[in-house]
Amino acid sequence: MRNRLAARVHNAKFRKARLGRRGYSMSQVDNFLDAIERELVSPGRPDLRPADLSSAVFDKERFGRRGYDEGDVRNFLHAVELELVDILIEGGWV
Repeated sequence: MRNRLAARVHNAKFRKARLGRRGYSMSQVDNFLDAIERELVSPGRPDLRPADLSSAVFDKERFGRRGYDEGDVRNFLHAVELELVDILIEGGWV
């Protein structure tokens, strides 16, 4: 389950924000996803809490650039959060 979720995180793709919207900073979101993936592939209890996903804050993309669609990113992180809860329960870490 962990490896499957790590692969989903690694392969995550998001739409660009609508025209006129800045959306989330792509580099910040990508860096956050990289950190999640590293935690998932590391052995032992992930040093990642479900609340880390729901409380993640990203800057807006720079003016003149369209970042990631905020709804897409939030929906994806929520799905990852739910799977992380299952992983923690299955591992006996909750």
